[in-house]
Amino acid sequence: MRAGIIIADGSAVWILDDTRESARTGDIILSPVMRDGFLLANGQKVKASKYPRLLSWVLRHKLSVSPEEYKNNHAKYVYVPEEDFLTVPNAMGRVLQGGGA
Repeated sequence: MRAGIIIADGSAVWILDDTRESARTGDIILSPVMRDGFLLANGQKVKASKYPRLLSWVLRHKLSVSPEEYKNNHAKYVYVPEEDFLTVPNAMGRVLQGGGA
């Protein structure tokens, strides 16, 4: 799952993406190798403010569910702004397949 790499020098912040992958923010990529700038889609909790582009994408596409809903739908994200965490989808042990729009 592409998230970008954040680089800060104290006065500016950049989010770097490796465009050679031709993956967009939020894309789930099947690969035998974990690449820099990607997150494992394993249900992990990450600091939301560390991944502003991913968080913006999740909110824009209404892909966030409550922690209770996530127990039954691991294909979406959980965003809790008060705690600044984002739970990513859990694709571990699942077969990924396309669906309707």
